[in-house]
Amino acid sequence: MRSKLIKKIIALSLVFSSAFVVGNNVTSKLITVQADDDWDDYYDDWYDDDYYEDLYDDYYDDDYYYDDWDDYYYFRPGYDQYRYWLDGYNNFQRPSTNYNQIKSPGNSQRISSYLKNVYRNIFNREIDQQGLDYWTNKISNREISLVDFFKNILAENEFKQIAPTPQEKIRLLYKGIFEREADVAGFNYWVSQYERELNRTRNEINALRNVIDGMTSGQEFKQLLSKLALN
Repeated sequence: MRSKLIKKIIALSLVFSSAFVVGNNVTSKLITVQADDDWDDYYDDWYDDDYYEDLYDDYYDDDYYYDDWDDYYYFRPGYDQYRYWLDGYNNFQRPSTNYNQIKSPGNSQRISSYLKNVYRNIFNREIDQQGLDYWTNKISNREISLVDFFKNILAENEFKQIAPTPQEKIRLLYKGIFEREADVAGFNYWVSQYERELNRTRNEINALRNVIDGMTSGQEFKQLLSKLALN
């Protein structure tokens, strides 16, 4: 009697287990079919050239450059990610200010005039025409910053000869950058900054480069950049 009851319990358990497995399989199959249908729609839309050409034109114009566009267009995400990107685009609002806008060239005429004064104040001579054209073009086209131009002077043999000591280098750099001599308090301040940087870096050139960074981080230099249309 007991063995028959046990057999019935086992049989019923197998029946319910089979039903559960079959039910799950049916459910999974239905879900899979639905996902496949959505994926086909997504896949067709994704390779619709006309649709995405319009999308690209809306997303990119002369004033804006989005570095993540390549990720968006070529990423080929799964369906959920596709919906995420598409919803993001549909809800996209253009920023009130330009993003990563390409800056226009500087004022080459003013830059040329400024560089002439730099050479007079630092080297006590006129800059040669070839050098003037070269640096004016590089700086006005933003291929090199005005700060890096002054750092480049540190490596010139002529500058090393006319300014053998760090103190003389600092005096001439200040005069070249700001087109005037530093007052006593200002000069002493930059010499102390140099000595601090030298103790930290143990390298004269690096210490002087850091002094140039300090000189060019203030409001007076920012006003100069604005005057040269390099801000």
